[in-house]
Amino acid sequence: MSPTLFIRMRIGVCNQSLARLVALLLITLFILAACAKEDDTDQIRKLIKEGARLAEEHNIAGLLELTTEDFVARPGKHDGREVKGILWYAFNHYGNFKVMYPEPSVDLKESGRAASAKVYIMIV
Repeated sequence: MSPTLFIRMRIGVCNQSLARLVALLLITLFILAACAKEDDTDQIRKLIKEGARLAEEHNIAGLLELTTEDFVARPGKHDGREVKGILWYAFNHYGNFKVMYPEPSVDLKESGRAASAKVYIMIV
C-alpha cells in the first residue's frame, strides 16, 4: 500500500469519526434542549418580544392574537376592539419605527393560572 493511499484512508476514517462525533453531540444537545423546562416568566418575556416584532411590522391582527379575551390596555382600560383602532391610527401616523422595552416586569399568580406584565414601551 502506498503512503499516500494510507494517509487518504486514515483521513477518511478520521472525517467519518469526527462526523459521527459531531452528529452525536448535536443529537445530545437537541435532546437536552427539548427536556429543559422553560420558566413561565421567560415564556411571557418571549411573548413580549414577539409582540414588539409584530408591532414593528405593523401586524395588528398578530398582536391581538397574543392577547386574552379579558385583555385591557392602560391608561384608560381599552379593550381589544379599541386597541385595534388606536394601533391602526398610530401605525399610519408614525410609519416605520423601532420598539424598545426595557426589562418588563412579570407577576405570576400563586395558582399558576394567571399572570400579568407591565411593559414600558419606547417607540423610536
